[in-house]
Amino acid sequence: MEFTYSFWILINGTKSTRQHIFHKGDTFKNKDGLLGINRTPGVYLEANKNKMLFYFNIIDSKNTNENIKYETLEIDNLPLKKWINITFTFSQGQNDDFNSSNNLSIYINGLLKKSKYMSTTPILNNHDLHLCRDQGFKGHLA
Repeated sequence: MEFTYSFWILINGTKSTRQHIFHKGDTFKNKDGLLGINRTPGVYLEANKNKMLFYFNIIDSKNTNENIKYETLEIDNLPLKKWINITFTFSQGQNDDFNSSNNLSIYINGLLKKSKYMSTTPILNNHDLHLCRDQGFKGHLA
């Protein structure tokens, strides 16, 4: 399984609450105040910080409506008041030892910013893609 998302964003500043950029999944808030139990992917800006958060629901036998498992990846110090391109990719494969390899990579303006091996495969869903919910963020998305 592989997937890629790419978007242009201009961030003008922070807010005192977590800012929704987009997510693919449900439209209601869970116990963490995040939109949707299904949110693969979910992209947010952290409250009062220059930090972007990426959320991915993961396969776990204990997933319930009250106990959702997910993995995150954070990117700090994003350029402000400037258009940037963010692309993230997930690739499931095998490493040289033939073990499962679940790699998530995030690129800013085409340069690898951060990479992470996820513990398991993200749960994809067939729900809609939701943009800038709950007043979105300070900036623009393209």
